[in-house]
Parts: sequence; C-alpha cells; structure tokens
Amino acid sequence: MIWARWLIAASSLILAGYWITRLVAARQRGEPYRTLEVGQAVTCLGMAAMSSPLGGPLAAASWQTVFLLLAAWFLISDRDHAHLHRALSALAMLYMISAATHGDHFAGEPWLAGTHTGGAALPLLGVLAAGYFAFTAAGCTLRLTIGPRTGTVACELVMAAGTSYLLIDML
Repeated sequence: MIWARWLIAASSLILAGYWITRLVAARQRGEPYRTLEVGQAVTCLGMAAMSSPLGGPLAAASWQTVFLLLAAWFLISDRDHAHLHRALSALAMLYMISAATHGDHFAGEPWLAGTHTGGAALPLLGVLAAGYFAFTAAGCTLRLTIGPRTGTVACELVMAAGTSYLLIDML
C-alpha cells in the first residue's frame, strides 16, 4: 500500500526532526551530544529512506554500514535495556536492507518496493523481528496512557509500528 509507505516516510522524517531538535537543544545548554538522540535521528532518517516510494539518496550499502555501526555501538555501550532495544532496532533496519531482494536497484530506487513477494532472506528472522516490534508498539501504547515522557514514547510507538509493518510487508 503506497499510502502506508508515504505515511511511514513522512512520520519518520518528522521524528528525525524531533530527535535533531533535542540534539540542538542539548548543545545549546552546553551538554555533549548524546548517543540516544544521534542513534534515533539516524534510525528515523534510514526508516524514511527505506519506506519512501521515491527511494533513498544513498546506496543501500551506505545504510548497511551505518546500521551495523549503530548496532555495534549500542551493543558495546549496553548500559540498560534501552540500549539493547536500540541495537535491535538498528539490526532490524540492517536486516530489512540486506534481506530484501534488491536485484539491480540503484541508490535512487525504492529499496523495499515490491519486496512483499516472499523473496526476503531468512523469513523466520523477519517474522520474529516483526513480532518484537509489534509487541513494542503495543507496550508503547500502554505507556502513553499511564506514564511520563510522552514525546519519547510516542516516537518509539511510531517507529516500532512502522518497522513491524515494513517487516511484514517485505515478507
């Protein structure tokens, strides 16, 4: 569904703006850059590029490198459960870019367009990841109604739901 891809791409760009705004605000307060905001902004930009019906401005290999480095960083700096979730998010992005059948796609072509033909490599891994992100989205929905930090939780909800949708669509 093309409208779903546009919706995910647009919301991902808005969320990237949210995280970049947080980075700028922290910098203006004299705080150092925080890896959470940087990782989230990059993930949102990658999600926008992957889901965009127009395609991404960078080759898939560039994003594969970025997401591999992000996953490694969050796994190495595993301070808490949130860092593990960020690593899993980066690995899911890496999986979506790597497992989809790209054929001879160039940098400007949609990466995941037309991949819902069952041609993804390691489909069980994709199903497990989709389930994880669907569960995460459901948890975020509950946290929105009962907890603080609604901005961060809302971002997580949108990204988890979008990731789950894209994973299911590519399988």
